[in-house]
Amino acid sequence: MMRVRKRIAAVGVAGPAVSRSSITIWVGRRIPRRLRRGIADDVLGSKIFLAGAGLFVGSRSSHGAKTLASAAILGGVGWRWPEIRERRRSRARARAVLASLPDMLDLLAACARAGSSVGRAFELAAERDKGPLGDAMRDAVRALAHGLPRDAAYDVLCERADIPEVRRVVSALKRAERLGTSIADTASDLARDVREERRARAEEDARGAPVRVLFPVVACFLPAFGLLTVAPVIIVALRSFRS
Repeated sequence: MMRVRKRIAAVGVAGPAVSRSSITIWVGRRIPRRLRRGIADDVLGSKIFLAGAGLFVGSRSSHGAKTLASAAILGGVGWRWPEIRERRRSRARARAVLASLPDMLDLLAACARAGSSVGRAFELAAERDKGPLGDAMRDAVRALAHGLPRDAAYDVLCERADIPEVRRVVSALKRAERLGTSIADTASDLARDVREERRARAEEDARGAPVRVLFPVVACFLPAFGLLTVAPVIIVALRSFRS
């Protein structure tokens, strides 16, 4: 696996394209590897840059005892923000990949039934999708064009579209090719399974919606409702007692 990843990296399709002239990447690379804890260069550089900016702004925006607290708070926020932003981007990317996956599988099945090879089917399907899943499939096609085996191209797809559904699809496609079963039928079955799982997840989220909206209702609407309905009654009653 490590040898395959090195070959993937050699053709430049192991990950999203990143500007190597970025100041944050340059800063991140200056940190020793033993202190990185697996954090990417650009994320680590952004953490250092924003933490330093937060410390500077916090130290200049207040005086006296508040200076240390402001600098610590803003520095901590700057240090954590790149991770939060990266996590949100990863979730958004995963949702986009999952939304495009069933249609992509249907297109693969249609191309396979039309007589296209697996590589050509991947190429035609990737041309139709402009999102992150299409980018991942185009990188897989590029890996095939560079002479990598099909398993390595599947590894590229898993690296770029790193969600459990894609890994399960890749495992099923590998098994279908190894056993000689129909790629078209396998892709159609996978598309149906992904849609059913997505529908079941949406129904589960819908059932949990009342619990999630309970706190906003209690914290925001009930106090306002009490001020508009109960408070006037209490005020009138107190005035009547005093008179």
